[in-house]
Amino acid sequence: MMEGLTRPSVRLAMHGFGYIGKIHVMAAQLAHLAGGTSLSPVWELCVVRDEHSPSGQLASQFFSRLSTHVEELGTAGLAGVDIVSPNYLHEPAVVAALRGKAGIYCEKPLASSLDRATEMTRSVIAAGRLNQVALVYRFHPAVEEALAWLKSGILGRPFTFRGVLLHGSYLNPKRPMSWRLQSELAGAGALLDLGVHLFDLVRVLLGEVCCVQAQLRTFVAQRGNAMGVRQAVTLDDWAQVNLQLTNGVLGSIELSRVHFGLEAAYFTIVCERGTLRIPLDHLQPAEVHLLAPGRAPDLPDTTQGLSAYRPAKKLTEDVLLCCHTTAIAIFLHRLQGGTLAYPVPTFADALAAEQVVAAAQSSAALGRSIRMEHSPLET
Repeated sequence: MMEGLTRPSVRLAMHGFGYIGKIHVMAAQLAHLAGGTSLSPVWELCVVRDEHSPSGQLASQFFSRLSTHVEELGTAGLAGVDIVSPNYLHEPAVVAALRGKAGIYCEKPLASSLDRATEMTRSVIAAGRLNQVALVYRFHPAVEEALAWLKSGILGRPFTFRGVLLHGSYLNPKRPMSWRLQSELAGAGALLDLGVHLFDLVRVLLGEVCCVQAQLRTFVAQRGNAMGVRQAVTLDDWAQVNLQLTNGVLGSIELSRVHFGLEAAYFTIVCERGTLRIPLDHLQPAEVHLLAPGRAPDLPDTTQGLSAYRPAKKLTEDVLLCCHTTAIAIFLHRLQGGTLAYPVPTFADALAAEQVVAAAQSSAALGRSIRMEHSPLET
């Protein structure tokens, strides 16, 4: 390579290297190749449970070194630590990362319990550490546009909303037991795994939640473990959550991991002068349906600056890869000291979404609506 054309590098570490870890590595490389970041990501350290496992062996091809010691995430000189391990392992990784000076990028949810998520958030804020959480639907092009439409006032006051995130892979009863299906390790099922994304969109697009009423169901009650022994599934496969916001807006969220064959993801908002539809399962613009006939008014500043971090559609038409790439490019930009006018999801934002999850769990258990008390942490 010709001298002067190289980009400055950034030293990164990762905790875990399962499916989502591979997505993050791919997204970081795509962000670099697509010009979404001026930094060249250098994956220096990967902390895994077993260096000799298939994931550990694969990680050795992308990282300079492997370790089984989480404390090494506090290594001096690291610019960023990316936490992609199972939910119940996030906290020790955050604690270790805080011993160094790296920025922290964490997969959602923060933890398998609200208490642990709260403590993690307090620690990160107290340390003054740059932080970001992979609530990546915020970076979907249609969400970016919808936020601009709502801020413009053209659609008027929001009335109602509906969000759905319907996956299907857990309908198969032969799918084996995993940590994602055990409450002590995952915290909740579809409600937490999928719900934090939509509860976050409710907050960033419309406002704070004040009242929650939920139903939860587990349809596949038992699964075989690696030894073929049947075990009880202790988490929800499906959730229906009705929400009331502090500004009076009403809406519902449906979440499923058993919607096989007809998977879908979208978010609609009905306002006094029209309706917005956000197609979360495709890289398409927001649909805007205005009540008044005639040409739609021009909307200023539709992109709000995210296009510089987003890969061109011809490089990937996969929604989640595009959103992950944009999110990681923005994290790298922030590691350089850059700022962004667009609301970037932090630990405090993830905690707020997980507070809605906890209220929904309480509502389902008690069979009544739950009012939420907000005491937001300082960011």
